[in-house]
Amino acid sequence: SSDVCSSDLRLIKAGVLRSWRLLKEWKSLGDTEYIEWPSSPDAQMPDRIVFVSHRWTTSQHPDPTGVQLRELQLRLSALSEQNREFNHALVFYDYCSSPQTPRSEREEADFRCDIQALPMLCSTAAQVIILSEGFERYKDRAWCFLEMVLSERNVLLFSDQKHIAQALEFRTSLRAEPTQLGTNHIIDSFCFSYKVDHIEVEAIVAAFQHFSTCHATNSGDLPLLRAELVRHFNARQMTPFGRLVTAIAKFFDMS
Repeated sequence: SSDVCSSDLRLIKAGVLRSWRLLKEWKSLGDTEYIEWPSSPDAQMPDRIVFVSHRWTTSQHPDPTGVQLRELQLRLSALSEQNREFNHALVFYDYCSSPQTPRSEREEADFRCDIQALPMLCSTAAQVIILSEGFERYKDRAWCFLEMVLSERNVLLFSDQKHIAQALEFRTSLRAEPTQLGTNHIIDSFCFSYKVDHIEVEAIVAAFQHFSTCHATNSGDLPLLRAELVRHFNARQMTPFGRLVTAIAKFFDMS
């Protein structure tokens, strides 16, 4: 079908990344430094993906001095020490893995497809790690907040990242599932009433209220990221009222 969204994300080979002195942009990667993963709905996930969530330290480059890269190299080494299979891990790091601005028309289409692949990447990656370098105001950045919500229980925090664990405690309030539904219950509007589940609604509203206060270097990314946040909630088990609140959040600012 012509409307199937598909592009080729570039997943960086961990061994290659550990040899870099500075991060390489998507366009600058050598053919042997990455594998392409089709970001389409029926694509099979490669084994051992490490998804890196981080804040860009400047508007033009995420890590101009290589400080984040050095931390990432240490984190990858720690993962490999725990499990040798991570020696062959593939790394998603946005600056390296997706087309950056300025983008051609084709690259813009690929970039939008890559955004739609984020939920699958974040939820099924072997590990999602958050970098300490540049963490200041992490949760106030739209990209970071979306990645944090999409990852939910899949984030690995290292022993020296207690400050990050404390800063992200509020995300537990965004995980609420409808309290009156069983785990195998199929959602059907005719099966139950539209009684408000306050825990569920508070989680949805809290997520969109916080997102409304977030910033992005490229303001044009915000509608795309909001759409992914809507898709995330719509993919969950929700009451009809919860779906109504999510639909409202799609079109109206909840701040």
